[in-house]
Amino acid sequence: MSTQLESTSNIQSLTALSRPEIELLLCCARTRTNRELADKIQQLVQQNIDWQYFVATAQYHGIVPLIYGQLQGVKAVPAEVRSGLERAFNKNAYINMALTGELIKIQNLLKSQAISMLAFKGPVLAQLAYNNLAARQFVDLDILVPSKDVAKASQLLREQGYQPQFNLTEAQQQLYVKVRSEHSFWHPEKEICVDLHWSIMPKYFSFSPEENSIWENCDRVLLGKYKVDTLSKENLLLYLCAHSAKHNWSYLNWICDLAELLSSHPDMDWELILSRTGKLETRRMLFLGLALARDLLGAMLPSQISQQIESSPEIIALSRQVRSGLFRSETSLLGEFPVANIYLKTMSSVRDKLWYWYDAIITPTPLEWAIISLPKWLGILYYPLRLMRLVIKYVWRIENGALTTDN
Repeated sequence: MSTQLESTSNIQSLTALSRPEIELLLCCARTRTNRELADKIQQLVQQNIDWQYFVATAQYHGIVPLIYGQLQGVKAVPAEVRSGLERAFNKNAYINMALTGELIKIQNLLKSQAISMLAFKGPVLAQLAYNNLAARQFVDLDILVPSKDVAKASQLLREQGYQPQFNLTEAQQQLYVKVRSEHSFWHPEKEICVDLHWSIMPKYFSFSPEENSIWENCDRVLLGKYKVDTLSKENLLLYLCAHSAKHNWSYLNWICDLAELLSSHPDMDWELILSRTGKLETRRMLFLGLALARDLLGAMLPSQISQQIESSPEIIALSRQVRSGLFRSETSLLGEFPVANIYLKTMSSVRDKLWYWYDAIITPTPLEWAIISLPKWLGILYYPLRLMRLVIKYVWRIENGALTTDN
């Protein structure tokens, strides 16, 4: 594949947006800039910017460090806005350092017990994509361990004061590992959340990579003086696209992560990436993420990739749908219903769509186990109980106008 990189200038496309605050956010939502963007930022800050809305939107989308980095030297920005951004940046940097230190402790703990670990998102993504731990906002730690070591790793976290989201019996934990891919742990004193994964995506989807392929293709990132194993940059790229699609690309910081990763690693093995997406049926997920990173944040893509994006009406339509909803201030009642609309549209396989609905509606969770404790031989009754609970929950919320996205 040709490695010639190209980008569509996003300055012209930004002018079609309805608010100058959004244009300014997109111009600032990056670590790298150029003369064209710098001039655009200077022009925008001279306008009648609603700074309260601007800062609130930056906070909602998790991009305050990037905004601060671009605006700290712009004198036309009101002093109180710059000082507020500086305080938020410093607070985030402190949190990031604390989380990074905790990640190193957990790695050392697992290593002492001969448990392999890959870290992803959090500090390693900040370093890999942004080359700066303070440039990215994150609030928890994500670690991946082999499925055979989940019980042992869970026990080690408990011994360190972490409380599991769900208290599971041994039999329940064995079932949970089979039907789910992660379990959250919370440390009340440190106020740190650790998401323990044994698969980076639910195992039953066709686009879920095999466990061995993840562990055989790893990278190593340097956090201070410590080396931490993580996903290869190609696997990380695919994961970011799939994870963000799963959550409907609802936040701008996910697009920033992708754009910064592409900028930091122009040596991506695109033949390998396309080969894997072909086998895992994730090409639509990949192309949607790449289209958003290119069109909103000017990410550079190989010309062949850009041509494939432009020749796909589905990707263009999905990209337009994401962009139209990214900064929407109002949502309808039905819009709050927990259906991953974008996620479903990026699935190429009917089988995957059926699995999505089966998992969302039928597959039991610890919430059902907490309602009633059934002996193992009656475990099949948790499936209709799950369906009954969801029906009662959402019928009640529709009637009371209080739908939320948790399930």
